Amino acid sequence: MEGGAFQKLAESYVYRKLRLTDSVDLYGGSTRLVFYYRPWETEEGPISEEEVRTSMVGRVTKLLNTYGKTMDNADHGKNLMHELLLEGRPEVKLI
Repeated sequence: MEGGAFQKLAESYVYRKLRLTDSVDLYGGSTRLVFYYRPWETEEGPISEEEVRTSMVGRVTKLLNTYGKTMDNADHGKNLMHELLLEGRPEVKLI
């Protein structure tokens, strides 16, 4: 499976898990979200830790913004990422 296809599959899985766990009240609750990454090598050579982290942060942002659009409270959906960041609940960590 190509990297892009695997990434979309993984994002779809996480998104479905978020939708199934609406009962955790992601906006008003205390649930922490931890996303892990690690540098890897391509045919062209290694990808730096900084590049991989930046890419992961972008994907997490996209995922949470997409999830926010599905929330019943539109204002909470628009502010979900901001709320989580203020409370230090999303984390992107090196494995």
